[in-house]
Amino acid sequence: MEWHPLAELTSAEPGHLKPPMATLQILGGRKDKVRPGDVLGALTGEAGFDGKQIGKINVMDMVTYVAVERNIADDAVRRLGAGKLKGRKVKVRRM
Repeated sequence: MEWHPLAELTSAEPGHLKPPMATLQILGGRKDKVRPGDVLGALTGEAGFDGKQIGKINVMDMVTYVAVERNIADDAVRRLGAGKLKGRKVKVRRM
């Protein structure tokens, strides 16, 4: 292993590095009987996104976190907020 001074390091591209995915928070979780398949179905069915644009879905007791591609995140928030999940309207926000 070689050690170099920090000043020698340069980034490949100018500007800030951005992750490829963004996280959405859905108010509704395991206690509301929400399953990952329900969230995926809402995003691919009603909202019209491709399944490849959806990442990890983490369902907790009261909230659900969904990773979506960064370029569709704002549109996904609008469409999920306007549609229904498990027959109920849910609140969605981008983290």
